[in-house]
Amino acid sequence: MIDPAHRYPTHLIDVMQLANGSRVVVRPVLPQDAEMQHLFVRSLSDEARYFRFMTRLSELSEAMAERFTSIDYRSHVALIGTIFADAGETMIGEARYVVDEGDAIACEFAVAVADGWQHGPAADKGARWDPAELGPVVADLVANAPPPAPVYGA
Repeated sequence: MIDPAHRYPTHLIDVMQLANGSRVVVRPVLPQDAEMQHLFVRSLSDEARYFRFMTRLSELSEAMAERFTSIDYRSHVALIGTIFADAGETMIGEARYVVDEGDAIACEFAVAVADGWQHGPAADKGARWDPAELGPVVADLVANAPPPAPVYGA
């Protein structure tokens, strides 16, 4: 459950338009996104799931889905990318970090993108990115992405 002391970070909501005209909503995850999280993980290829979780996993457990969607928006932040199509809202990606309780300057960080959306430009600095550098880099990557391949829900 969301800690009421930590409000939903509406300032993190954005709509990005891809080069092909597709619109992707980027927003913090909500507890009611658990089913969408299940569908997203199920839709990933075996390889994509392995690279996301670093283990063989075919599906999220209910406990994992709750842990992934009931966050505090302070030490655990998760942003999801969604599209809207005939089937409603469909999750096509996520990025999250969880701060290490024992070391406040360390965190676990994960990114997953639906297989049909995993093409396009890349940005490799060859070194560790400073968080302040990422906003313009991500915006440029999204703006220059080619048309997506069909994915579930589209």
